[in-house]
Amino acid sequence: AVIYDLLPIQAPEDFSSSYDVRVFRNWITMILSKADVVLCISRTVADAVVRLYLRDDEVQHAREERPLAVDYFPMGFDITERDGEAREAIRAFVDGAEATLLMVGTVEVRKQHDVVLQALEQMADLVRGGRVRLLILGHDGWKNERFKERLQADAQGLFAESVLWVQDA
Repeated sequence: AVIYDLLPIQAPEDFSSSYDVRVFRNWITMILSKADVVLCISRTVADAVVRLYLRDDEVQHAREERPLAVDYFPMGFDITERDGEAREAIRAFVDGAEATLLMVGTVEVRKQHDVVLQALEQMADLVRGGRVRLLILGHDGWKNERFKERLQADAQGLFAESVLWVQDA
């Protein structure tokens, strides 16, 4: 089995449906009880899966019967193999900035994109001068309405030239 994350277990408050959290929990319990091998998308997720497997009472019977092999593989992409509009927009955005802050991953509340916008506001002199920019590469996720509203409300202001959100890179 491949496990991308344990977010509904680690941060159930970030999910709007307690039903979805329960379904995910049941699915993970089934995976940990039945699978011989679990592959994760990062060492961090693999470590979390091992901790859950070793401590979770619901999979105790599985632990007693056999060990679970857990490993991880790096997710990635060689950007040099791709060309296109997104790449050109990114290149143009990054050129000329002294520093570009990069956030990669689905835009959702847990990743604090809104807090990063607040930090940019605190550095307004650097941002307005084009010295510092924020590049976000990630799909539109969940519970990020406040972040999107702030970007939209400031479409002609501070963030207009300093923030680029590419959702299909």
